[in-house]
Amino acid sequence: MPADASPPTALSAPAALPAEAQARWAHPVAGWITTGVGAVELTSLSPTRAARSLALLSIGMDATLATVDHKRAAGQAVSSDAALASAAAAILLATQPLLTNESLIAHHAEAATWVGYHVGRDTTAAVAAGQAIGRATAASLLALAAADGAAAAPRTEWTEYDANGAPLPREEGVWVPTPRMAKPGTDPEWGHVRPLVLPSGAAARVPPPPAWNSPEFAQVRSAFRATMGNVSQADLALAWKWDLRQSTPTPVGAWYLIARDLVLRDGLDVRASARAFVLLGAAINDTVIACWESKYHYRLARPIQWMQAEVDPVWLPPLIDTPSHPSYPSGHSAISAAAATVLGHLFPADAATLEAQAHDASRSRVVGGIHWPIDTETGAAQGRQVADLVLAALTSTTREP
Repeated sequence: MPADASPPTALSAPAALPAEAQARWAHPVAGWITTGVGAVELTSLSPTRAARSLALLSIGMDATLATVDHKRAAGQAVSSDAALASAAAAILLATQPLLTNESLIAHHAEAATWVGYHVGRDTTAAVAAGQAIGRATAASLLALAAADGAAAAPRTEWTEYDANGAPLPREEGVWVPTPRMAKPGTDPEWGHVRPLVLPSGAAARVPPPPAWNSPEFAQVRSAFRATMGNVSQADLALAWKWDLRQSTPTPVGAWYLIARDLVLRDGLDVRASARAFVLLGAAINDTVIACWESKYHYRLARPIQWMQAEVDPVWLPPLIDTPSHPSYPSGHSAISAAAATVLGHLFPADAATLEAQAHDASRSRVVGGIHWPIDTETGAAQGRQVADLVLAALTSTTREP
């Protein structure tokens, strides 16, 4: 990626960093993943926008490190810590416009920039060179990303009319704003954002669900109602664990943190770690786009709509609130299956454990009362499909850790 940078200027090193800052930034890629997920939580990003922000962060770090390697090979002293800090801070602030607490990112960037200097690895000139590279990398990446359509995608859909001004259908089995919360649909056009690897979100569209009044969907409703009659305390605990609504890391951020812990456990260096997060980021980002494209293409009703209309007018899910977008397929399931597939490829000894975690994330949405079983089954299949496509496209040029 980048990029000729402007000549570095002289810098004055700050006072010695606190021990906690040195520990946080001892592995700068992991540190910036932690910071990025924290920003997702702080700004209450939707899973769609969290997936894009963290994917661009991952790509930006990998591109930055590639440029640092190139400059070093040419004999230039460059601080990778400073380069990563400049790139990561710029990408997070650009992809999270609601990140009003910019001083928090600036504080992290200041500490991360100077870790190499304080341990005797970098000079002030190397830090300045790294900052210039990071800024140029971020600018180049963000210029490319500006054409993906995300900025123009509306955050909500006021459900009287669709994006073309046509009245939305109200027939049986069609999603409407969730009872009790009654929020408009979240990110209704996200399925048209340009993916990183897939040709389009529609390229991985899931098969249609059974017709609402078919015997097949009658069995789906019956199975869901039976599940609701046998929810255990363990089921409720699982639903709560994986709820991960906005104002949390979201399921996207949760899987980034799982990946971060694996990277740190196995002692991957910064280059191998950045490449791993590129694979994870591309798979989750494109899965979310495909999932949202399918959701708003089919607009399947949520279980709460049928339960309140046909079973109990005051019924609510046993513990968690139903999200404000159509039911089919499940975003949690798609995201989790994609992440488990990529991480299982990178960390094969952990593949079974990762698959079990993805299964738990899927099951939590049914026992939590917010998804039909077909939502989670189909979402998981979609996530695996997209992850396999991403791995096939990128692993020829991306080495495994």
